[in-house]
Amino acid sequence: MVIILVNYNGFNDTKACLESIAKTEGDLPFVVLVDNASNEETDLNVLHSSFPKLQIIKNNVNIGFGKANNIGIEWVLKNLKTNYIFILNNDTEIEPDTIKNLIINLPNDQDTVLASPKILTFEKQPRIWYGGGFFNFNKISVNINKIGQNNHDLKSQYVEFASGCAMFFKTSYLMSNSGFDSNFFMYDEDVELCLRIKADGKKIYFTNESIIYHKCQGSQKENAKKEINQLHPYNPNLEFYLSLTIPNRFYIIDKHFNSFDKIYRKLTLTGYWLAKAMQYLLYGNFKVSFLTIKWIIKS
Repeated sequence: MVIILVNYNGFNDTKACLESIAKTEGDLPFVVLVDNASNEETDLNVLHSSFPKLQIIKNNVNIGFGKANNIGIEWVLKNLKTNYIFILNNDTEIEPDTIKNLIINLPNDQDTVLASPKILTFEKQPRIWYGGGFFNFNKISVNINKIGQNNHDLKSQYVEFASGCAMFFKTSYLMSNSGFDSNFFMYDEDVELCLRIKADGKKIYFTNESIIYHKCQGSQKENAKKEINQLHPYNPNLEFYLSLTIPNRFYIIDKHFNSFDKIYRKLTLTGYWLAKAMQYLLYGNFKVSFLTIKWIIKS
């Protein structure tokens, strides 16, 4: 079993993630850590002392989330033999039985190629961050089951979407299919990948029994409620998020839809983003409102 982590100036999160992986029940997974040209003072090589089954790959520039994971996947396929490759965000922590429950509950048929655990927020009263997802083509996004709820009682089931935060692949699928689309820097690359999986006639399974904890948008004060919705007008990273997300979603339409359906989806998505621009204007965020319209036009 191999886990791939991508790090960018997140040494403390990565270290905590590795420490949680080290408590895994059974055999210790091998970890491939891909660093996107971090400029922190702490040398990642110190992690070898606490986690011996670790390969560190250092990129000269920040190439983004998807491309960095692809580099990790390529290294694994060339150098290791494993039945499973687990793409995991470095700002997560797993439980000792997270991996075991993924393997036990993953259907063994040839069509099921990807599983995802239940993802909870990393806080005193964890809320659901991901509980299985289904496509919402009006926004070229996904609807997440029970997102933000404290009731964690979900059922394992086949879904259409697995979050890039935690994607548990059968290696056989990645040996014959490409990973993330290299046209993405960040955001929605998981949506595009899941659309390809569906188009290939393959299936994705949500495993309620397996749990990870996600720190979401970085560390916040303990008493501060973490915003799950990245489109919230008060998200401090909203401008950066929109600058990538808006063109990414129009790109997905160009790649996955044809003729009238493509025109219809673009009109629908344009209306959605214009409504968001109005919302930001009403909240007094004039700059983001203007930039939203600008990114729509450019896309």
